[in-house]
Amino acid sequence: MTLRPWLRSFQARSVAATLLTCLLVWGGWSAWMWWEATREFSRRYDEQLQLNAELVLQALPRSLLLHADPTNFDVVKRGPAPGPADVFNYQAWSRDRRLLSRSSTTPAEPLNPRFDTGASTNRIQGVAGRVYSMTDTEGEIHVQVGLSMDQRRAGVALDMREGLIDVLLLLLLITLSLIAAGMWTARPLRRLRDSVAQRHQDDHAALSAAGLPSEAVPLVNAFNELLQRAAQAREAQRRFVGDAAHELRTPLAALRVQAQVAMRTRDAVQRDAALAR
Repeated sequence: MTLRPWLRSFQARSVAATLLTCLLVWGGWSAWMWWEATREFSRRYDEQLQLNAELVLQALPRSLLLHADPTNFDVVKRGPAPGPADVFNYQAWSRDRRLLSRSSTTPAEPLNPRFDTGASTNRIQGVAGRVYSMTDTEGEIHVQVGLSMDQRRAGVALDMREGLIDVLLLLLLITLSLIAAGMWTARPLRRLRDSVAQRHQDDHAALSAAGLPSEAVPLVNAFNELLQRAAQAREAQRRFVGDAAHELRTPLAALRVQAQVAMRTRDAVQRDAALAR
């Protein structure tokens, strides 16, 4: 079966139209989900950065204020395998803007040069990032925690990839279900096709519309009317042939009699008269 005849089938068009609708809906849904996931991740990451800043404040010893040089160590949340928001960049500054401590991957320059508190967007080593800044209650240690926008987008993409796999599996299930439903729906039409194909040429009985889809019933009714007109035309033809044969019998009988007279007579005058009649 070539592709073009297959696309002309009602079943194929129904499946294609349904799948196209599903793809359009899925495309709109994916765009909305991406926007919603980005907004949700922004909120969640800001909350995570705030929690990380509080974690750093709790983990850093006060003795750092007595050190002349900054110390480097990483703060990692305990729990399962760390994700993008579990290993983060941080800095701890004194009241006089002296760097006390930072993670090994964090530059020495302030993540938030303004040193204001709360969430803000800044450039971290030339890369856009989100920074949350807070100060302890005594105002002695100022903590800045940063996470690059690439890490944030990676988290959004990870969630979207997982959702994409689920949607593709759902589309595959819908496709198989539509094909199975189309084959089941087309069974009455296939029975009708077989009934017409096996019918004798002189059989003008009406086709049964039982079990057919409502869209196919008018077609069957129109075909039955065509069968009825064909039967009436055939009957009219049969009557015409019968009437013509009956009308021809009388003159043919007369011709036969005159021919027999002409054949049996020996008289030339009678023979000519029979042939003339």
